Amino acid sequence: MFEELAQLDKNGVDYKGRLKLSSRATLVSQIQIEADSKSEDKKQKEDLTQMLGTTKRGIGPSYASKALRMSLRVGDLADWTTFLEKYDRFLKNFNEYFNIQNFDKKKELDTLR
Repeated sequence: MFEELAQLDKNGVDYKGRLKLSSRATLVSQIQIEADSKSEDKKQKEDLTQMLGTTKRGIGPSYASKALRMSLRVGDLADWTTFLEKYDRFLKNFNEYFNIQNFDKKKELDTLR
């Protein structure tokens, strides 16, 4: 979304007051993007026939998080203190499934804030 908004800014498109986000929209975290990339790279090394050909943008892990009822939503950002607690639980739970080591939590929180 941030990339798309930057493109609109670059093209002089005024979206202020016209952009609406559902509070129930699922956030795609950088850790989910890392997991998507790691998973695809692992499949490529093991067996090319097992590759899904993903875009490595975190969509699969995002759906997995949603199915596991641990996803983050836009509405969670309304209360930053509560969001931080939920975000830490999300990272802990997510890493139990995907084990991502290289992740810049501070950078992502700065972006989300």
